[in-house]
Amino acid sequence: MENRNDIHSQRSLSQQVLWIATVLFVVGIAILLLASISGCGSSTGAIDRLARKLGSKDEEERYEAAKELEEHAQSLVPHIAEISAGLSDSSDRVRYRCTKLLAKMEEAAAPAVSNLADVLTDDNEKTRYYAAKALSSLGIRAERALPQLIVATTDSNEKVRYYSIKAIGNVEVNTPEAVSALESAVNDDVERVAKAAASALKKITN
Repeated sequence: MENRNDIHSQRSLSQQVLWIATVLFVVGIAILLLASISGCGSSTGAIDRLARKLGSKDEEERYEAAKELEEHAQSLVPHIAEISAGLSDSSDRVRYRCTKLLAKMEEAAAPAVSNLADVLTDDNEKTRYYAAKALSSLGIRAERALPQLIVATTDSNEKVRYYSIKAIGNVEVNTPEAVSALESAVNDDVERVAKAAASALKKITN
């Protein structure tokens, strides 16, 4: 009888331990979920605050905001208007940072095509470079920038030429101006630019 009672007691204790472990597990999961939700809200709030700073009257504040937003490049679609506006900023530093930010956003930067096209002639070659790079990732959606991209195939900076040529190839629209620009670029002194031109020419003429 005592053995049976001991066995029963052991089973009861095991069940209690299992029940406690289950409860603790569920509570732990709930805490993690709440922390995750809270973290997302906090992150969204921080992004909103930084995006608003892009409209600040202080140049340094606008610059730093654009720089910090690079860490959230894939979450900035709701703020594309503020970032695009940065490409018309009076400060070349801010224009550069906002253009770089759009390049990091990749396909999400599509609504900013016209703004990116405008800064392909910016005095800052880094800004031109990131504008061309951003446009090269947009495919047919960069078609509106085709005239500016064609001009950029003769840019003094080889990176700008390279990404402008890639962008033209990715647009895949055959126009006499595009074909002429690429045919000239095939003879570029920089090998990778010339190869990119040959590849782009093949894409738009086939």
